[in-house]
Amino acid sequence: YSKTLEFESDFRDYCARYVAPGLDYFSFLRPLTELQIAGLFADMPRYHNAFRSCNRGQSSNSWCGACPKCLSVFILLYPFSDDTVAIFGRNLLDDAELLPIAVGLLQPDEIKPFECVGTREENRVAFQLCLHRAREQRLPHALLEALIPDLERDMDSLSARARTLLASWSRDHFLPSEFEQVLRRRLETLPTP
Repeated sequence: YSKTLEFESDFRDYCARYVAPGLDYFSFLRPLTELQIAGLFADMPRYHNAFRSCNRGQSSNSWCGACPKCLSVFILLYPFSDDTVAIFGRNLLDDAELLPIAVGLLQPDEIKPFECVGTREENRVAFQLCLHRAREQRLPHALLEALIPDLERDMDSLSARARTLLASWSRDHFLPSEFEQVLRRRLETLPTP
């Protein structure tokens, strides 16, 4: 609930009523997809060693490298950043033991992990962008190799689907127009496949 638009709306009302009438509470990232956020974050290398999002690694301030959250963040960042392996301490695409997690992130008939991860379409595009990058660099990755039969099914539409995700904009937000303009300008700088 705390990450929903409903909470944001309720909290805005609460702040206006009980805290400060002029306080404007909003999520700067709400209009964006996870893929867009990863693309923007990839261009902020000074923060790459400082952020964590792994629930298992919270107590040690680390990435466990073995959970759905770690794999999702890794594949979302990898197409945009050369720092991804350094951030995680290893290349998760080389770990074939992550295949069940990858399938859970991709397949609609699988139970989606109970963590904040990209949507199935974002994960699919991210994995395909990872595969595209790996092929360009002529690097084999065990996890990607295991997923090739699934990922190659719709590779011909990858560029169009990636551009759609990178250009999307949710209208469900409370972002003030001046911040919306800043964010839209930054999105124009994202590389598209």
